[in-house]
Amino acid sequence: MFLASDAPAATKPAYVVVPNAVGASASIGRGIVGTTLSTLNQYHSLLLRRPLDQGLLVDGELQSFIWDSVLQHFTIVDEQSIDLLFTLPIGTPEAVSEQWVSALMLGFRFRSVTIVSSSFLALVGAEVLHGTPTTGTGIVVDCGFSGCTITPYVAYRPMRSSIGRTLVGGKLLTNCLKETLSFSQMNLLEDTWIVNCIKESCCRVAEEGGPLSLQRMLKAASRKRARDDADDVASPTAAVGGPLVYALPTVPAAMPAGCIAQPQQLKGCFRDAQTVKVAHESFIIPEVLFSPCDVGLDSSLGVVEVYQHVVCSERTLLAQLSLVSPSVCRNTVVFGGTSNLPGFVSRFQKDVTADSCQSLIAGAPVVRSTAVEGDVPSISSVLGAASSRSIKHRTQELLPLVGIKALMTATSGHLAGLRSDMQQRGGVVVKGTPKQALESFQKAVSRLL
Repeated sequence: MFLASDAPAATKPAYVVVPNAVGASASIGRGIVGTTLSTLNQYHSLLLRRPLDQGLLVDGELQSFIWDSVLQHFTIVDEQSIDLLFTLPIGTPEAVSEQWVSALMLGFRFRSVTIVSSSFLALVGAEVLHGTPTTGTGIVVDCGFSGCTITPYVAYRPMRSSIGRTLVGGKLLTNCLKETLSFSQMNLLEDTWIVNCIKESCCRVAEEGGPLSLQRMLKAASRKRARDDADDVASPTAAVGGPLVYALPTVPAAMPAGCIAQPQQLKGCFRDAQTVKVAHESFIIPEVLFSPCDVGLDSSLGVVEVYQHVVCSERTLLAQLSLVSPSVCRNTVVFGGTSNLPGFVSRFQKDVTADSCQSLIAGAPVVRSTAVEGDVPSISSVLGAASSRSIKHRTQELLPLVGIKALMTATSGHLAGLRSDMQQRGGVVVKGTPKQALESFQKAVSRLL
């Protein structure tokens, strides 16, 4: 959600990143929301309610409650001076549109409302970061919480008939890790937040897929475990390492969600702490993104398989347009929280490049993301904010924010034209009757960029 108002920039933060969820805990209480949810001193047995499920709104009242906390963070008293822009997935059903209109009309009185897809904003943000030609042509891979969506764009227009989606995302990875650790070591079924932190700190994507590659990593991890080298540094980005030891929050105030324990600390300050070992789970769990059948999801495709279907299947419009397909496939933008896993972008590019159907395309695809090191400007420098740990670990998630800032701050030229097109296609009538609002919302969804 992006808010634009007439207030001076110095009187409000440039942006705020908050979980789209409401928490409840026996030790703290209910209604934990906004920045408070990210700064608790106790995450044990924290329960979360989310207004969205698989990217679709299921609880409008809960979403309004979260929006209200965001407005309070920006010290906005009267929302009638606010232009609201929020993202929706392309192809939102009509039943969900009614919930969105209800949340917008009953709870708030925004000056204007515009809807757009996060994929479109990520495409613009990638062009701004990488300085690529502003053609608006490419494939956008959104690896999010509920699943992965792959959307091809031609001249900033989504090819709706060629969009692919799989319900394999960060939520599934967290649940798989939670069940695995609870079965083998310690009951963590009620500690979803802590397990999610373990996933983000310890998991990494293997350089190559297939049973032989995973077996080599398992054997290497076993050899390193047997050596028990005291000088080893536990690092989630190591190519092949021994089991990472994660210290659970025994002293909540000191480390609310726990942290990776270094070998020296296990003999010192963490000697009596509760710990879990993350060995082969660190690369077996992320492998579900590429092979969902490993956890019994035989009907779901991996992210690379969905990409192949979008590009190569004869049923998609993109595969039929032989003149357009090569230019689209050469520019692939990857974003989303799940793509923050170390090694994901390089593995995705390797698997896509090795695909046999890429022989139909002149030249290998170029996968772009904020995770690629080089001369790409940092997210914090583009957003004009001081670098922090939250920004450093959320570079992939904040790519759409770079796109919307570039669009909303443009005074003329190409980006200003895109902004006008976005507002015209995604504008919603909010000052009429509920029926008029619903009709304009559904029309905006059908024309969503």
